[in-house]
Amino acid sequence: MVMESQEFAEASTSVNSAPAPRSSIRRASQGGTDKPDIQEKPKVTSPVLLKLAKLEGQLTQPDEQKGPWIKSKTADCFFGFVIFLNAAFIGFDLELKTTENEMVFLIIESVFLVGFGVEIILRVAGEAPYFWRYFDAWGIFDTAVTVMGMVDTWVFTMALADSDSNPLGSLTVLRIIRLVRLVRLIRVLRMFSELVVLVQTIVDSIKAVTWMSMLLGMILYTGSILTVIMIGIPHKGDPDVDAFFGSLGKALFSHFCVVTLEAWPDIAQSAIDHNPLWAFYFIGMIVLTNFTLVNLMVGVIVERIIHVSMEQENELASFVAESEQFKVTLQALFDSADLDASGKVSRKELRDLLDDQFTHEIMSAFGINLNIPAGTLHTIMDISDDEPTSFEEFYHACMRLCGSKANLHSVFVQGDICGLQQEVRKRLGHVEGQIQRLVAAPRQP
Repeated sequence: MVMESQEFAEASTSVNSAPAPRSSIRRASQGGTDKPDIQEKPKVTSPVLLKLAKLEGQLTQPDEQKGPWIKSKTADCFFGFVIFLNAAFIGFDLELKTTENEMVFLIIESVFLVGFGVEIILRVAGEAPYFWRYFDAWGIFDTAVTVMGMVDTWVFTMALADSDSNPLGSLTVLRIIRLVRLVRLIRVLRMFSELVVLVQTIVDSIKAVTWMSMLLGMILYTGSILTVIMIGIPHKGDPDVDAFFGSLGKALFSHFCVVTLEAWPDIAQSAIDHNPLWAFYFIGMIVLTNFTLVNLMVGVIVERIIHVSMEQENELASFVAESEQFKVTLQALFDSADLDASGKVSRKELRDLLDDQFTHEIMSAFGINLNIPAGTLHTIMDISDDEPTSFEEFYHACMRLCGSKANLHSVFVQGDICGLQQEVRKRLGHVEGQIQRLVAAPRQP
């Protein structure tokens, strides 16, 4: 089906090789003649119209000026750096804090808390007037961590300063509250896409790594039982054997150290002292677990990282290529209906084109379903009236239908939305006409 659309695009492009003049719909609706607006617009003095003009100016300003600074990439990078700085400060707090400089660390931690509090206020204000939008999962998480940090620093730390004499100062719950400050590092994930790719890679690799981990666990468990029976029980009096193979738990930990190559010569030597043949056992264990399974896990994770990165690049390249081919095909289809090569077709001709079976086949190749009620289709494509249509309008109308073949229910929802939009547009046009007439009407003395 895609090959047919490509052949159709090439054939139609070759037939309509001469460039057709493109006129705007607004000019066509005025009878195809240019009518200069020689009438000077009256000066606007109404407060309502001045407010409307101000709103229009705000809507037409550049995108980078619309959003507040707190929603920019610069703000995310700045507060991400502050979070890393706060995490580093927690480490200095643990190592360097003494009774003499305790107040200095308390002041520095308070500065960080004030900064995070100001960030929350700015982010809430940035959602104005819909302040509740901030309190999604991330917003609640940020607020909870910051509030718990304030409670720990400004309530518990000051109220229970003498932790040695106050039993409440050694409560585990207070220590856990202080550890929550490090959880703030999770916020960095939403600020940097590279970290999101790594986390997504780990999640995608869990299935394969889980099965390999189960196989590795079965090997370690079997080897641990074997060594306890063959070494641990017969040579129970040996201190080294008791330390490495005295119980199943000790044997499991010893085998895990062998897999990670951590102090494996000492573990192997304690068994080789009683029977040299155990050297072959530990060599085989290292080759099977470390050289094979562990490196295979690393390979799976690296492969997933490369796959996720290339998948994003391929999706973007494929989307660009398909979009270009889609536009070329639609141009050829539109030109086939534009018999006079004027650059526009009537809405009736366009509706007849959409009823053609060949058009259905072409649209189906690009994931567009035209087998829906005509009224809904015409509403979504905004071709319900009799005004002429340019190619750009036709192209954007078809783009609104992309994906309708896979999800038909969304088409009807979109039809309702487009119908309401057209109704609102008509009413706004009517209101605008009334305002213009009121402004242009001569005032009564």
